Amino acid sequence: MNLLDQDILVLKKNARGEKGSFIYFLHERNRFDEKSYREYFNSVINIVNKRADKPLDRDISTMLVKSYSYILRSFIFLLISQ
Repeated sequence: MNLLDQDILVLKKNARGEKGSFIYFLHERNRFDEKSYREYFNSVINIVNKRADKPLDRDISTMLVKSYSYILRSFIFLLISQ
């Protein structure tokens, strides 16, 4: 598995909220897990940088939007509830 495939796998796990992913920790454990966040963040940056010269395919775009929107909503909910 090449690095891009690994990055896409990390993104996919987050988009699905799979155990051990950053979104899993936000949703199921109600906590910010720095290690899983760094893994997610670096994977997104790597995917975007490696695809900078061509459009992202639909599946990757969907996973990016889904995971990003969930994270943003979680942060907003946390701020509102404080």
